[in-house]
Parts: sequence; C-alpha cells; structure tokens
Amino acid sequence: MQLPVLIPVVIMAVCFFGVMWFQGSLNARLMHHHPDTFYEIEGNLDNHWLFLFGNNYKLLDDPEVSRNVRIIRFLSVTSLLASLLLVIAVAGAE
Repeated sequence: MQLPVLIPVVIMAVCFFGVMWFQGSLNARLMHHHPDTFYEIEGNLDNHWLFLFGNNYKLLDDPEVSRNVRIIRFLSVTSLLASLLLVIAVAGAE
C-alpha cells in the first residue's frame, strides 16, 4: 500500500477507535448522571445525532459530557476529511 493511501487509512482507524472509546465514556456518564437523556437518545439514531451535532448536550451543563461530545465531533469530522483525502489519493494513484 502506498504512503499517500496509508496515511488517511491510519487516520480513519485512529478516529474510529477514538470515537468508540469516547462514545462509551459518554454513554456511561449519561447513564449514571442523566438517565432521562440517555434513554431518550439510546435507540434513536436521529436523536443521537441531534444530541451530538446540535447543542442539546449544553442543556445538561455537564463539563465531562461537553468534553466528550466535542472530542467525538472533532474525531468524526477528522475521519470524514481523511476519507476525502483517501478518495483523492486513490484517484491520483490511477
């Protein structure tokens, strides 16, 4: 695998595992400190995305929840940009 292709793949993998880690931490925090919010977003992907990418998490006024949400947002956007770089790298390799 060529280096221009490998770099975005590694970035995406790191972001994926980071999101999983911080999502688990966020779910644990919500379950123990904000169970109503946790059960509201648990099974509904739309509510989950609105919670993460809207400003609904700010209503909880919980610094740990806010930190986890900001990190998940950053890793998600970074992963999307890395996937764009991967497409560009693969298209340029042809």
